[in-house]
Amino acid sequence: MNKRSFFIVGKHAVTEALKNTSRKVLRVFLTEESKKNIHRENQNKNLLKDVKVYYKTKKEILMLRLKLG
Repeated sequence: MNKRSFFIVGKHAVTEALKNTSRKVLRVFLTEESKKNIHRENQNKNLLKDVKVYYKTKKEILMLRLKLG
């Protein structure tokens, strides 16, 4: 398997990546509202349990995306 790091952007894509047990998610950049939505929509799973979560504003996330990729 080719090991690369990349950003996955978008609510559904990120949620599915977190659900996929064969994918190793190292870090997640979220707004506080996004975290609440993930927990609300996936109440039977703790998708963020083993992931380092960084809380950012929407503007900070946009700037990070522009800077890195």
